[in-house]
Amino acid sequence: MGINIDESNLLISSHAAADYINTFYKDKRTYVLGTPDLTQELIKKNICVVENEPEILLAGFDTDLSYTKLTKFVNLVNKG
Repeated sequence: MGINIDESNLLISSHAAADYINTFYKDKRTYVLGTPDLTQELIKKNICVVENEPEILLAGFDTDLSYTKLTKFVNLVNKG
């Protein structure tokens, strides 16, 4: 885009989510509804990403959102 900016001055939603989780839910098991890139960014920030028995849920942008993924997420929400 032609913007000269240092990466340390750039904040994207995955970084904000990771910072929030690390601040308020440190070491909690996190289920992610989102892109593989989102999941990888969270893992890089030491978020414990799991498929089963999460303690917290994160819904993000997902280019491959499907009924199956959405159903799993809603079922996890309903479990509390």
